[in-house]
Parts: sequence; C-alpha cells; structure tokens
Amino acid sequence: QLLHPPTSGLYINELLLPGSHDSLCYALPDDTFFAYLKKRMGDTQTKNLDEQLKAGVRYLDLRYGMDKHGKWRGVHHISGKSCRKRLDAYYETLQESFNHIHRFCSSSRHRNELVILRIKMACGDEEVFD
Repeated sequence: QLLHPPTSGLYINELLLPGSHDSLCYALPDDTFFAYLKKRMGDTQTKNLDEQLKAGVRYLDLRYGMDKHGKWRGVHHISGKSCRKRLDAYYETLQESFNHIHRFCSSSRHRNELVILRIKMACGDEEVFD
C-alpha cells in the first residue's frame, strides 16, 4: 500500500515531487540510420508517460514542437537554431500525451493526486508558450 504523507498546510515549494526531464522523449523508432542517430541523441526516458506516472512521477516536463505536417508533437531539439534547419526527434502528439495524463488522473485510484505539467511549445528558438 502506498504511503500518503500529510500535505495539509504545505506550500507547493515545500513538496518533494518526483519528476522527469523531457518526459515525452522515449521509444523513438530506429528503423533507419538517421532515425537511429536521432534516437541515440533524442531519447531521454526509458518509460512512456503511463509507466512514468505509475512509477510515481508527478512533475512532467512536456516540450512540443510542430512537425513537418503541422502537428504538435513531443520534441527533443538536437541541433540547429532555425525551424527549417534543425535536427529534431519527434515523439507522440499533444493529443496522445494528454490522453495518457487524463486517463491516469481520472482513474479512481489517482483522482486526488497532484500532477504538475510544465508545458513548452516552441519552434526552434522561438517560444510560442512556456
């Protein structure tokens, strides 16, 4: 059984929350040599969002970039400054990642838990939202 420490009366900066950096950067397929290089330089996690949340991660660092098809996807910028001359590793879509989080937070077991999302939407060095 999980232990639930008392948090009543604490400020958020007094909580110790397990988190993950570049939370969406996992399991990039490496079916080509170029994709293999992106995977080796882009993947920062070994577990997907569901597994991270089930393991106790409660701070998610979600970074999104727009892919060449105009979809917002989890991204790890590897090199380059302009949006057109970058080497980026793209992961699941914004909608897919929020479906994972919603499913976890709406389950009866985790309904009362705190999950903090840090969201960054960017294209190259141009931040759209942080």
